[in-house]
Amino acid sequence: MLKCNEVIGLPVIDSKQGVKMGAVKDVLFDIKTRKLKGILIEQNGYELKKKVIEKDNILSLGRDAIVVTEHSCIKKMSNGEFKKRFGKKNSVRGYKIFSDSGDELGAVRDILFDFEYGIMEGVEITDGIMQDIIEGRNVIPLIGNVEFGKDQMIVGKQSLEEMISSGKGLKKLFGGSEQRQ
Repeated sequence: MLKCNEVIGLPVIDSKQGVKMGAVKDVLFDIKTRKLKGILIEQNGYELKKKVIEKDNILSLGRDAIVVTEHSCIKKMSNGEFKKRFGKKNSVRGYKIFSDSGDELGAVRDILFDFEYGIMEGVEITDGIMQDIIEGRNVIPLIGNVEFGKDQMIVGKQSLEEMISSGKGLKKLFGGSEQRQ
């Protein structure tokens, strides 16, 4: 699984000419279907149109670069065209997360996805910077009942039961809450 934050900033390479075409600005999803739609490329300062590469034109997504079919696969879109094709919301980063019993769990910090199958598989949640430092972040897999709203999401019991701790908090690093002698 990949995290969006690991993909953002990667260079995009044309497989036919071997040249860098730009860098990834964002990863685009259809939130309703959880499908990966493509990537948004950084614009030059003077460009008004958004530069998009759809998933079908991405040959590979590695740790160090994204390789695409050819330079002509970049689609330049006005804001109106972009919203029509990809919707107003194409990411859930920043969404508040609630359990189906009404408990607030935090906010989406990152999205985990499977490039090969082109699907959003989970979200990494933050509960504030101090909590992240002390406890680490949790990952909620998008299984069972998961509903996306305008700016929040609701996850069901099955997702909560499968929630995974990142294990990267100071509490775990220094042995939890046990007293030292």
